[in-house]
Amino acid sequence: MYHGSRFQQYAQDLSSFRDSVTPLLSFI
Repeated sequence: MYHGSRFQQYAQDLSSFRDSVTPLLSFI
């Protein structure tokens, strides 16, 4: 089973990445 902290770190990086990319997609 996954180590919770690693999954949470990945999820946090992914959501912050999406937050930075989404405005660019909206702009296009």
